Amino acid sequence: DTGDFDIAVIGLSGRYPGASDIETYWDNLRSGKNSISEIPSDRWSWERYYDPTGGDGKSYSKWGGFIDDVSRFDADFFRISGTEATDMDPQERLFIEEVWRLLENAGYGGTRLSEESNPVGVFVGAMYGTYGQLGALSWHSGHWNHAQSSYWLIANRVSQYFKFRGPSMAIDTACSSSLTAIHQAMESLRRGESKVAIAGGVSLILDPRHHLRLSALHNLSKDDKT
Repeated sequence: DTGDFDIAVIGLSGRYPGASDIETYWDNLRSGKNSISEIPSDRWSWERYYDPTGGDGKSYSKWGGFIDDVSRFDADFFRISGTEATDMDPQERLFIEEVWRLLENAGYGGTRLSEESNPVGVFVGAMYGTYGQLGALSWHSGHWNHAQSSYWLIANRVSQYFKFRGPSMAIDTACSSSLTAIHQAMESLRRGESKVAIAGGVSLILDPRHHLRLSALHNLSKDDKT
């Protein structure tokens, strides 16, 4: 309840560690399933960077919450060329996939919302962009690319693809980014800027240096439970 009018949540979608959809996520919560795992080999070899003492250049943690198959993307489905899809941050690809599923779950598949001429806002929380850094590093080994991690692209790609005409913005307030995005979406609805708002967040750990920085800040757990 916003005080002036009610806001209805008409659809949900998401992918989480150990859960490829919302239903599985809730089942995991109800059953108390632990979805924290050792760093999977398709991200990097944790053995190379792990030291339980957290020595120089090492992480004292080998654990995390990791989504499966983050490199997979049906570029043809979204009418995106293979080259462009490769240059897109996986966070950008993941978010547009989930927006598609969200709209289907809400009964507004495809571009139906834009066809109704209502301004639809897109608000996405994001706080790390390491894919562009990985792309820049690959240049030194002769692998030319245009990989980038621009947060605004995560939101604007969705707005452009679905032909939404409301506000389109990415928000970085660190760990509160997703909640801040939801807050901004509610404010946009209250002000009448948006008649419908899509709000959420995306965060992928793609680079061992990211994990090492978190370890240096003592932001990681030493096991899979605490």
